[in-house]
Amino acid sequence: MDSVIKFLTERRGEWKYRAGTNIPISFHQAIMFPKTKMGIQFICTQIVHVLNVSNVNTFRAVLLYAILQKKKHVCVGKWVHQNMGRCISS
Repeated sequence: MDSVIKFLTERRGEWKYRAGTNIPISFHQAIMFPKTKMGIQFICTQIVHVLNVSNVNTFRAVLLYAILQKKKHVCVGKWVHQNMGRCISS
């Protein structure tokens, strides 16, 4: 996860962690560089539909990282379906 935040914030950002754990939760969008800010705006308005984009959670960060890396295709539908299954089972 460190490589994700380093890439998206040009090494200026840090994750906020869940209390008492080393599980990353989010980071603040203001420290992202312009290309990633535009990408997160697109994700939040067209794919994930959220009103508050100031805090970037791990799902959105990893999705944006995968898209910007251009190494593999990202199947958003499959990813959303898997995450919905996890939410239902927990």
